[in-house]
Amino acid sequence: MGKTTKSKLSILVVDDDENILLVLRQSLEKEGYHVSTAKSAEEALNTLQRSFFHVVITDIMMGEMSGVELLMEIKKNELPDADFCNDITQYSASGHSMHAGGGI
Repeated sequence: MGKTTKSKLSILVVDDDENILLVLRQSLEKEGYHVSTAKSAEEALNTLQRSFFHVVITDIMMGEMSGVELLMEIKKNELPDADFCNDITQYSASGHSMHAGGGI
């Protein structure tokens, strides 16, 4: 894939907390990125079927489907040009980290 500038980079942010979606959207758009949001993994999968995104930022702990399950579903469905990381890290407010990897 060729070099993509910020203004052309599309990001999908997935989180069941609307406040986090709002803050991330505003912050990323302020930096020049094109941002879409989804309130659930299911909504994200529907959005990914219709639109291409260079990056998916997802919460790990969500309602019916976790962020890790979302990434595994994206990989299983072989959505176009999807890249995957083997180690996803989320830091909680208390400073602990959670790692999920290997199977993605």
